[in-house]
Amino acid sequence: MFQKLCVGIILGTILICSCSKGSSGGSSSTCYILPSDSTAPDSQVVRVQQYLTANSIVAIKDSLGFFYTIQDSGTTKPDLCSTISVNYSGSLTNGAVFDSTGGTPRTFPLAQLILGWQDGLTLIGNGGTMTLYLPPALGYGGVAQVGSGNQVTIPAYSILVFKLQLTNVQ
Repeated sequence: MFQKLCVGIILGTILICSCSKGSSGGSSSTCYILPSDSTAPDSQVVRVQQYLTANSIVAIKDSLGFFYTIQDSGTTKPDLCSTISVNYSGSLTNGAVFDSTGGTPRTFPLAQLILGWQDGLTLIGNGGTMTLYLPPALGYGGVAQVGSGNQVTIPAYSILVFKLQLTNVQ
């Protein structure tokens, strides 16, 4: 019994990663989110690199396997506990747009978004703009999706291209 209790305490301690955020009332709330350490498989990273090379796009490679360009770094950067507002356009490598805010920002808890956004958006701050080139493992993976609005199907294992403008970090 004692051994099971110790294992439970150790596992609970390992799984909890907290970051504090102050609220307007002066108290703080605690966010318990374990950052992802997912990395894209080399084969997917190579596919993204081939797309970039074929289209003469110069982008920075992140250690997790996505690529990005930052047009404006912005100010206050989000973390996984942040709620963000963002203007975006998502497309396939053939240029087909599968989702877009159309200039009206959408608000999301960063921790509930795809892995590529969780890691990529922490590289810019409020007011910043960037383009993300995501391998499938950091996007929708092996699951086909139907895009928002215009009903463009996102095939399984698609490379995704997102143009992002971070308009608010909370």
